[in-house]
Amino acid sequence: MYRFKMKMLNRKEDCFFGFQAKQLMGKLLPEQKVKLKKDFITFYDSVLLYIDNWFDFSSDNVMMKLKPIGLYEKLSFSDIENVTEALKMNETINMDQLYEEFCTSRDVIETSRKDISKSVSEKWMDVFQKCGKENLKNLFQIVSFVLSVPGSNAFVERIFLMGNKWSDEWNRCSVDLIKSELQICINFQLSCKDFFISIQQDQELLSAAKSSKKYPWRIK
Repeated sequence: MYRFKMKMLNRKEDCFFGFQAKQLMGKLLPEQKVKLKKDFITFYDSVLLYIDNWFDFSSDNVMMKLKPIGLYEKLSFSDIENVTEALKMNETINMDQLYEEFCTSRDVIETSRKDISKSVSEKWMDVFQKCGKENLKNLFQIVSFVLSVPGSNAFVERIFLMGNKWSDEWNRCSVDLIKSELQICINFQLSCKDFFISIQQDQELLSAAKSSKKYPWRIK
């Protein structure tokens, strides 16, 4: 979100509204151009105001303290110390060993950081594979903890949006059935065609699907 904010600030300061918009504005009368430019600036101001109201960009924000793990800038040991302190992991992490681990992997971390083709998790995977996870136990504990923190609540919202599987019309479904449906929808990456072919070969699954056990009110 910080990067998005900076993009909006840069666009506002440079009065950049998109190349196509610039071409169209060139065909307008001067007073129309001034009015439209003012409207665009007002839009940017509204976006920036919304961001500032809903997101904390101060140094006290925990997420800002965890930012160095994203490897957007060169990583220092003081950065890792701040992350450890923010996570309150000082008592579980051996700081002396952590320093040795950082010194050992410093060059590998910097090389991986510069690889723009990889995601943050892939960069850290590259570091642990090259240095050996067993040699970076403390660093691995910190990084794995940070990367397990969801970047947004999109995944949770997705689950709630799928809650329409249990509605007034489908109110006799058991909890286990709804759980199974959600697990399939979330975890299966197969297309409908591939899924159909797959289940045709699973006789146990087909028998369970035809069974009446999922309708407990029918069983006497």
